[in-house]
Amino acid sequence: MNAQTRRVSRLTDLAEKQVSSARALVARAAEMLAQARTVAERSTSEWSEAAQKFGVAVTSTRELEEQANRLRTLRIQADLAVQQVKEAAAEERRCTAALVEATMDKRKLERWGERLAEREHEIGAREERRASDELAARTVRGRP
Repeated sequence: MNAQTRRVSRLTDLAEKQVSSARALVARAAEMLAQARTVAERSTSEWSEAAQKFGVAVTSTRELEEQANRLRTLRIQADLAVQQVKEAAAEERRCTAALVEATMDKRKLERWGERLAEREHEIGAREERRASDELAARTVRGRP
């Protein structure tokens, strides 16, 4: 194994580590997305329930104002949760794109290594044929 082949082997090992790391990031991003969706669903549901009960059995303007403030707060929380879902989805897409890129880079290095190995094999076969031809030529001339 020559220096270039060793270098490609080391680079391929590093690329494999990058792919593993990228897979872990994708898994973590998917987990974060699932959590964000759960929180968003819970927040939206809580707001919806509060909106349906708004103004029911109100005895004073102060109670109505408190309910309105609570409803406004729940809506803000629901909107923030939905925004977090969008951000988590974008992060998951970014991580998936990074995984695809890392996988493609690794495959490029593997193909480079395969081409180098093939070239080394061809050179070895050529040298073997040359040695065989030289031996045959010496044998025909009468020199062992």
